[in-house]
Amino acid sequence: MNNELTAILMILDRSGSMAPLADDTVGGFNAFIQEQKTQPGDAVVTLVLFNHDYEVVYNARPIQQVEPLTAATYHPGGNTALLDAIGRGTYDLGKKLADMDERDRPGKVIVVIMTDGHENASKEYKREPIRKIVEEQTHKYGWSFLFLGANIDAFAEAGAIGVAKASTMNFVADADGVRKSMGVVSASVAAFRAGGSSKLKN
Repeated sequence: MNNELTAILMILDRSGSMAPLADDTVGGFNAFIQEQKTQPGDAVVTLVLFNHDYEVVYNARPIQQVEPLTAATYHPGGNTALLDAIGRGTYDLGKKLADMDERDRPGKVIVVIMTDGHENASKEYKREPIRKIVEEQTHKYGWSFLFLGANIDAFAEAGAIGVAKASTMNFVADADGVRKSMGVVSASVAAFRAGGSSKLKN
């Protein structure tokens, strides 16, 4: 296991309600990536965008090779299949890591979930199976999960799927709120990569 390597999975809401925040979300994500590129150690990034569909933008790409997100890629619309995105994203990453040689496998894994609305479109997963997945990955494999929510009770939603309160944050659905939340995430991910706690300092 490579303890100098961190796998970062970002599951980012691209439903219609994110449209007013599209530019700020793109800018916030790009600032997050730029900040992480300056941190010690290596990282690979998987970015999942979801509405009622599911799109993988980067799949375990070395962070130094991650290009900026653009409006051409991040264009909000549709409903919110949050549970399906979490279920599929964690399953795909887990399988990819399991298939790797032990010496190449990331020693740290962190999953960041960011949404501004209630689940309303998932077809494959329900809350209880997602909770079991999150708890197993957390307790058996040492993964860390962060949950950021706007226009919902983020603590209730995160708690229902097994994410701890200390790893949960409500953010305001405006330009400043998005920028601040991305900054909090970046600081937490940096601390986690350095061997510390990933708790959100909000």
